[in-house]
Amino acid sequence: MKKFTKILSRRLAKDHDGNHSKHAHKRPTTSSTLYEAPCFHQLSSSRLIYGSGRQPTRGPPPSSSRLDADQSPELTCATCAGINFPTLLDWRPGRPRPWINLSHVLEHEGEPGCPYCAFFRAMLGGDAAAAAAAAPEAGQETAKFAPYLRIRLAFERLGVREKHVLGGAVLIEVMARNKSLPWGYVVKAADEEGASVDGYLGSEGDEVGIRGRTVTPILDPGLVKTWVRFCEEHHQETLQCGGTRSLPEGLRLIDVKDWRLVSVEDLGTEQPEYITLSYADAEGHKPEQEDDSLPEDTPPLITDAIELTKALGYQYLWIDRYCHLTLPSDTRRRQLDLMNDIFAQSSLTLVVAAGGGGLGDGIPGVSVPRDPQLSLKTETGLFVTSLLRPDLEVASSAWASEARSYQEGRLSRRRLVLTPSQAYFQCGTLHCHESLSTPLGLSAEVGLNLGRVFPETGAGTRPEHLKNHIRAYMGKQHGARPEDRLDAFRGILAHYKTRKDLAVDNFLGLPLFHPDAFSTERVVSQTDRLAAALGWLPTCTTLPPQKAASSSPLLLLDRDRCFPSWTWLPWRPPPGQATNNPSHHHHHHHHAFHLGLMDSSHPGGGGVCAPPKMEISVGFGDDVLSWEIDGDAIGRRREEVIRFLRVRSYVFTLRVRREGGIVSLAGDADLGPAPHGAIIAWFRAAAGMDEAGEGSVPDGEYELTGVLVSGRNWRAPGGEKDVTVLICRRDPWRSSDISTTQTKNANAEENTDKKKEDEEAKGQKQEAGRQDPGKLVRLGALTLSYNDFTVVDDDETAVMEGVDLGSGGGGGERGDVHVALREIDIY
Repeated sequence: MKKFTKILSRRLAKDHDGNHSKHAHKRPTTSSTLYEAPCFHQLSSSRLIYGSGRQPTRGPPPSSSRLDADQSPELTCATCAGINFPTLLDWRPGRPRPWINLSHVLEHEGEPGCPYCAFFRAMLGGDAAAAAAAAPEAGQETAKFAPYLRIRLAFERLGVREKHVLGGAVLIEVMARNKSLPWGYVVKAADEEGASVDGYLGSEGDEVGIRGRTVTPILDPGLVKTWVRFCEEHHQETLQCGGTRSLPEGLRLIDVKDWRLVSVEDLGTEQPEYITLSYADAEGHKPEQEDDSLPEDTPPLITDAIELTKALGYQYLWIDRYCHLTLPSDTRRRQLDLMNDIFAQSSLTLVVAAGGGGLGDGIPGVSVPRDPQLSLKTETGLFVTSLLRPDLEVASSAWASEARSYQEGRLSRRRLVLTPSQAYFQCGTLHCHESLSTPLGLSAEVGLNLGRVFPETGAGTRPEHLKNHIRAYMGKQHGARPEDRLDAFRGILAHYKTRKDLAVDNFLGLPLFHPDAFSTERVVSQTDRLAAALGWLPTCTTLPPQKAASSSPLLLLDRDRCFPSWTWLPWRPPPGQATNNPSHHHHHHHHAFHLGLMDSSHPGGGGVCAPPKMEISVGFGDDVLSWEIDGDAIGRRREEVIRFLRVRSYVFTLRVRREGGIVSLAGDADLGPAPHGAIIAWFRAAAGMDEAGEGSVPDGEYELTGVLVSGRNWRAPGGEKDVTVLICRRDPWRSSDISTTQTKNANAEENTDKKKEDEEAKGQKQEAGRQDPGKLVRLGALTLSYNDFTVVDDDETAVMEGVDLGSGGGGGERGDVHVALREIDIY
């Protein structure tokens, strides 16, 4: 885009100059900076017209993103004239749909004089010419790239049925080398200005279809009102868009007319209409608030949000920075669990998916002009680009990477997403683009998908959706306050806890499914619910077909963790394995989140329960309470004082030996190749070992503890049984045996005194290990299949007979694993 703007600047405009000063936004003296205005044809790049200053000023446009081929037909090159683009772009049913080779638009050494060549060259991107002229790679006859144009119909690309009235809508596809559409489709506008909202309303007699729209530098509030009004009038009976709840006690809002904080209780109305703001704030500082008046030096992003709220016709705005963070600590804590109500009850949530995550950036379309939209004027009409798909554009924003904003987008019933290129609206039923107009009623009816940003179900409608939220949330950035990880997810947890059907409670973020959700005839205890949650896995282990499945080393434990290791809160996927796409709700990822043996179709997972004789207690700083008996007392304690779980269950011991860069399993417990490989990978990751074998943990033998936490068919006769095993290590690492490799290979004439010194040092190290063995923390979890669980010695020991040691198919080698009933503390 920068290259294209520069080219057009030389051709279409003279140089201009502007001086801009950097300063914070002061409180505006006018009523609003937004207005319902006609479109601007000459769309200017915000990078050029307002420089680095925060306050944009509109000066003479240095460039234009609209090319007018109709005004200067003599500039059209012979190739483009032969193609006859005006007729081709205005395609009608019954005409052929040819593939048009666009290689000629890349052959210009300098700036294309032909408006069609300039338009399509800009669509292909600045690297397209270089790619087309690249030398062939070894083994290839040619590296020539032939971009092309195709006429597509909506049913081929947008999920619309072929027979539907929108199925035949025309989309022009310009395909780049990497098969991407950085500028979207080329779509004909409904009129010469491309600014009408009539295409959304679908007035009787109008030609029904998908039409392009001109995206102006400044957002037209009338367009947003059209979207919101349609939802309010047609979706009030739906689960996602309708319904009312009581607002949280002590809720405060900003009165945008007076720039003051007000309490809802003082407004004299039970359900005031208000807007919520969701934005990225990398700093996350609590503002200094002396009274109920907003400060004079309000950050630009906040100022723009207030002005947009007024322009949309609302009086009240909720911003966490002023309405929540400044509350007394006890009130603030109570409202954390009510974030689902705050966002679900708001009339609209403004999502600022632009900028680098600071409050110093204004909002695109309010005080910051949007990036220019490519368009082409021909004798047959105006053709505009639909721009980058909103889900892709939002996924690359700082907003999408922040943990704090995750729940805000999903809990809202209506969202207005403001990106550098355009505005996007999504409620629980439909989604709309500023660059494309479709009849709103038909859009919801046919399930049109133009790049949906949020899941259709919002925060989810089924209990098992919660694990998908946990999976996505684990990969988000938490800024400088990792202790806020639970607080920024409480709204999602509360959403499932307050469900009328099969409510899902939680314990420090671990989902506790409703007893009725367990597919079993036996009584489900509180221990069963927590035991099933403790077996969470970062990868799917649904059985069958994979029986001896294990979780892969995709998660890392935070070094300075603020939460116990047995919950998912202190774990993160390695860099590059997380996704920021808000619409990824049920899609495949590098990492996932599953509750051990709890299958995806039914949370109960076919009778999953705790092992025989299992007991769990919760350890606080000064007390230990029984999970089964003292549930009410535990619920009254503050979560941040939870230190460990005291678990009485069957356990076994594994030993891992490290010698240089080689890590292997030692000891009697044989779990098979797949679990062994996973445990070794976990060890290497936790020990900070790189590919060369270097790491922070010295050579030696390290003891691991396997804890049986949940399973099915424990003592049922016959049939295969499954168990989830928690693998724990000591923190800090404690070696029980210094590597003996050097001792075995030592020279027979080694000095005797040196041997004595080594033995003394070894003895001292072992004695220190006995005095301070370290705390048990989670290393990973895996599932195993076996034939029988046989208890001996008055339930103090047992044998898992016929453990599948093969690849999980059930027909391979099997062995026994001996376990003993012990009480351990897991931190």
